[in-house]
Amino acid sequence: MQCFGRHLKEASVHLRVFVLALLAYCHGVALGEEMSYQPKIGQPYEYGIEVRIAKTSDGGEFRMLDTLRCRIVYEVTNCSAEQWEATYATVPFNAMRPWSESGFREHIRQTELRISTPAPNPLKDNPSMPPFVAERIMRSILMTKERSKMYLQRLAIYPGLSSFCTGTLSVTSRGEVVSVHGKGNTPLLLGHIAKLPLMRLPAADQTGDSFSYKDVVEFGVISDGTDPIKSQMSLLSVVKSRTASDEGLVAYDREFEQAGGASVGIDFTTSGTGFSEFSKTIGMPFKGNIDFKCDGLNYNDIEGSFRIRVGFHLLNGWRREFFDNGFLPTDDALAPINLPRMDDKTQLALQRQLLSKDLSIDRALMELATVSAPPNSLSLLQETLTKTVAKIANSSGENVTKNVTRNTKNAVNKDFDANAIAIKSIHARWALLRRLATQLPRSWSDPSGSFRVEALLVEFNGGNVSIRRIDNDQIVQVPISRLSDTDIEFAKSFGVRGE
Repeated sequence: MQCFGRHLKEASVHLRVFVLALLAYCHGVALGEEMSYQPKIGQPYEYGIEVRIAKTSDGGEFRMLDTLRCRIVYEVTNCSAEQWEATYATVPFNAMRPWSESGFREHIRQTELRISTPAPNPLKDNPSMPPFVAERIMRSILMTKERSKMYLQRLAIYPGLSSFCTGTLSVTSRGEVVSVHGKGNTPLLLGHIAKLPLMRLPAADQTGDSFSYKDVVEFGVISDGTDPIKSQMSLLSVVKSRTASDEGLVAYDREFEQAGGASVGIDFTTSGTGFSEFSKTIGMPFKGNIDFKCDGLNYNDIEGSFRIRVGFHLLNGWRREFFDNGFLPTDDALAPINLPRMDDKTQLALQRQLLSKDLSIDRALMELATVSAPPNSLSLLQETLTKTVAKIANSSGENVTKNVTRNTKNAVNKDFDANAIAIKSIHARWALLRRLATQLPRSWSDPSGSFRVEALLVEFNGGNVSIRRIDNDQIVQVPISRLSDTDIEFAKSFGVRGE
């Protein structure tokens, strides 16, 4: 009996340990779990960063002012149990695409030339020009010069997001940035570009599910509308564990508020929330974002209240291709709910086409095929997916993971392989749907609906749509402008046969 009681007591202890471990896992990080940065020497780690800046009005409405993007890559030069060092380099984006260094240099040269070239006098070249027209032309020229000056000014204040820059940094094993040397300031209160993807980890002896710390944030402001002034402030952060999006990751929620003023004599406040995920396998941050608001600062000569969102993502596997083409490289980018939709009638017709054919496709692919439509066959999304599939097909495991060391290769391969399967499935599904669409009789009409003809889609070449009439089996070409909106959308989505 005593033996039974002892076993029962031991089982109870084991059960309590199991429950505590389970609760800790559900929080996204085990209590007291020791984690640290473990980057590998000679190893580049590349991240995509996007910053969205919006102006808020008194009524709470948002007006988007700017979307800035860049890539940043760390190459580790030294690493110990307490600290690691790395060089960093940024690649700015022209809108949503990365600049080439030669293209960027030429762009700056043309901008400087535009500013330095004296404004022409329209009346001198054309004395008969009405004065109000000449005045309008002069105003447009001067506005262009002013915008060019503001652009170069932004390069001086925010080189991290707006130009190529390099530097070095030292980081503790918990993610605290000890020093940064090199250009790379970011808009408003985001601080130094090299710090953005790096997140703080709890201490090894942390036993709760939250911790706090204070950071000094560097930033640049324009106090008199001309010269940028560098300053700094303190932010107090409270970090709590949360459920991670995948195994091998730990996740944290973060809340922060201003913990001090600026040294430039400007009265402003800031606060925000965000989350970060850290890869225990790779030993580096994986993804995250921060949403914050600040009042009392200036951005591009606009003062007032701003809402800013900054996000980052490790660009492993397929993600770089998507990020470089303007898409957010998250798993949600491939979710059926976020892909183009088709109308119910077309969806039902294509579903019947699938069910009526003896196709060697798995059930999951067939179900996906009835959820979302292909995008415009000439669209950037289709182009990006096609390029990504080609890279997957032409890359060996070593090439695909060339930015990953042998110790972390398996973990990144797992992420890449899982997403590669999804990407290839989506690409194959869209190709399949385009083939099926050429066998789908439908009623085509003009914009007024007064003329209709039953026909099969043959192809769409950008200006004309080729259809095969059901009544006489003839192929006719119809200018796309002469079709209804529904027909135009159908032709653009399904009109080019799958690769």
